[in-house]
Amino acid sequence: MVILVGFYFLHYLFVSYCIYLIAQKFETIDKWRSWIPIINLLVICEIVERPGYYVLLMFIPFINIFIWAELWMDIAGGLGRDRRLGILAIIPILNFIVMGYLAISDQPSDWHRP
Repeated sequence: MVILVGFYFLHYLFVSYCIYLIAQKFETIDKWRSWIPIINLLVICEIVERPGYYVLLMFIPFINIFIWAELWMDIAGGLGRDRRLGILAIIPILNFIVMGYLAISDQPSDWHRP
């Protein structure tokens, strides 16, 4: 049980840090909100300029998969990467790689904030 809680905590820290770094790249005003559970979904919606009700859609089973993929596709596209990379964010284990890659990779030389 302790190992499971520890794993969840490390997962939370990693995802929050990735969202924080991505919010910095998009020059989001309140980047610190990426550390607050559920509120960090609002940060993602603000980054890709989606309405706040997307957060509510994230709580509906099966619909949340499509919303999550769309959000990460828009983030990947906004960072100058192939939008299809965002689809991998719905696959367990690969989602860590995609989030980390988008968070720490440099923008292409011709990149500009959308």
